[in-house]
Amino acid sequence: MGSMSLLGAGALDLDYTSGRVRGVLVAAGCAFYLGVFVVCHRLSSSLNATYRSLAAREQVFWNLAATRAVFGIQGTAAGLWALLLDPVLQADKALGQQDWCWFHITTATGFFFFENLALHVSNALFHTFDGFLAVHHLFAFLGFLGSAVNLQAGHYLPMVTLLLEMSTPFTCISWMLLKVVDGSRGTERSVISCGHPGIPANAILTGDLFTYGAVVHYSCRGSRSLVGDSSRACQEDSHWSGAQPHCTGNNPGFCSDPGTPAHGSRLGEEFKAKSLLRFSCEMGYQLWGSAEQTCLLNGSWSGLQPVCEAVSCGNPGTPTHGKIVSSDGVLFSSSVVYACWDG
Repeated sequence: MGSMSLLGAGALDLDYTSGRVRGVLVAAGCAFYLGVFVVCHRLSSSLNATYRSLAAREQVFWNLAATRAVFGIQGTAAGLWALLLDPVLQADKALGQQDWCWFHITTATGFFFFENLALHVSNALFHTFDGFLAVHHLFAFLGFLGSAVNLQAGHYLPMVTLLLEMSTPFTCISWMLLKVVDGSRGTERSVISCGHPGIPANAILTGDLFTYGAVVHYSCRGSRSLVGDSSRACQEDSHWSGAQPHCTGNNPGFCSDPGTPAHGSRLGEEFKAKSLLRFSCEMGYQLWGSAEQTCLLNGSWSGLQPVCEAVSCGNPGTPTHGKIVSSDGVLFSSSVVYACWDG
C-alpha cells in the first residue's frame, strides 16, 4: 500500500482481484447496514416514545435515516482521505488505485444495494412509489457496482463522489429530531377531545374517533336527504366544525324526528308543519346551532341542528420546574395531573 489506510494496512490486505473477495465485501456491506437498520429499530422501540407513536411507514424512514447517517460518516471520511491525504490517488487521479479504496467501494456498493432493497420492499408493503427516488437510488448502486466490477477503473472519482454524503448525517439526524419535537406536540394535541358529535334521528354516523384531527361523516337512512354538513372535523379548540345536520322526513307536511343532542334536552314532541322545538344543554355544555327549530312545509327543520359541546377550559399550562404527568383533555370534567422535576 502506498499510504496509511483508514482501517490500517493489515485489515485490508486482501486479494481484491478476486471476484469472490469483492463479492463477499459487497455482501458484508449490505449485511452491516441491515444490522444498523435493525439495531436502530430495536433501540428506538425501547427508548423513544416518539418512534413508537409513528406509523409503520415513518418508522421505516426513521431507521433508514439513521442508517444513512452512519453511511454518511463512512463516505465523508473516505472522501476526505482521498481528496486531501492519499498521495497515490493525488498522483494519478484517472487510474490510481488503493486497497483501502477497494474496501470502501465494495462496502458502499453493499449499502446502496441494501438501500434499493429497503426502498422497494417498503413500496410493496405500503403501496407507494416515487419514480425519481427509485431512479436516484438505482443510479447510485449501478455507479458503485461498476467501480467494484471494473479492475482497471481509477479510485479517485468514486472516493471523492462519496463526499456527496457529507451532509447526510446532519440532515438525517435533523429530520429525526424534528420528528421528536413534532411527536411531543402531537402528544399534547392527542388529548384534545371534542366529545361525541351526536347522531340525528334517521342518520348514520361514520367514524369512531373524537379527538383532535378526527373527521366523522353523516348519511341518512332510506330515501331521506341530508340537510347540513355531511362531515365534521374535531378542531384544536375542542369543538366540531360546522353544525350537526339532520335528515328530511318522508311525508309532506311532516318533518323527521331531529333527535335530542347528547348532553341536552328537547321541549316539544310534534313534528308536523309549523311545530316548534326548543333545545337546551346540561351544565358544563354549551349549545351550538339553533336553540329553536320550526318544521317547514318542505319537510325540513329551520336553522342549524343543535349540538351540546363540552365547555373548554383551555390549556392549563405547565408550572415552572414541573411537567404534566397525565391529562385526559381540556374539556368540562377533564383532569390533569402535575409533578415537579427532581430538585
